[in-house]
Amino acid sequence: MTPGLVAVDYEGLQLQREFYSPAYESVIEKERRVPDFRTTLYWTADVRADITGNSNLKFFTSDLQGKYLVVLQGLNGNGEAVSATHSFTVE
Repeated sequence: MTPGLVAVDYEGLQLQREFYSPAYESVIEKERRVPDFRTTLYWTADVRADITGNSNLKFFTSDLQGKYLVVLQGLNGNGEAVSATHSFTVE
């Protein structure tokens, strides 16, 4: 192997998975919920941008304090890979 190169075993496209994502929409849900210690806060395979190229996602954070990293990965209209990151802190 050539120094500086990394070999990656790529599995290709995988089946869509569904992750639990609470809503806490009613007063009862907010008051009786158990602590939320998820590390994957939100995941979806189908986010579409509007005509301006923007999209809105809504999710609840974990109850664990710390710094979280949002990673967005996808394909644009031309089939090219795109990605973005953003971090936020839960105190």
